[in-house]
Amino acid sequence: MSVTTPDLLDIGQDEIQGLAIAIAWIISEASEEAVCASWEHDCQHVIWERIHGGHGWAYDITDEQCAVLRYLSRECAGWVTWVEGDEGDSGVRHVSFKEWSEIHGRWLAARAKHGR
Repeated sequence: MSVTTPDLLDIGQDEIQGLAIAIAWIISEASEEAVCASWEHDCQHVIWERIHGGHGWAYDITDEQCAVLRYLSRECAGWVTWVEGDEGDSGVRHVSFKEWSEIHGRWLAARAKHGR
């Protein structure tokens, strides 16, 4: 039996949302298992670094999970991040690679500024 993967251009917003939910679930589970918090501050950045060849501790994410996260990210053309909102609407949301590049770039710059 052959399984085909749809091209990104062929999938709709519902599919992108589903892929983003899968990414968020893996990150949340890893955070919960490691530090008993469903979404530790900045965990999405640490895990992003790990799945793209970074070294060091990243919530005990396995190589297999890294491969799955890279695949999901590629297919939904982005990543997920925590957004602090007003009136209790904080939460995880999907961002495009362009948005993520800006968000993650600011995170890296702040870490460098503080010597991390």
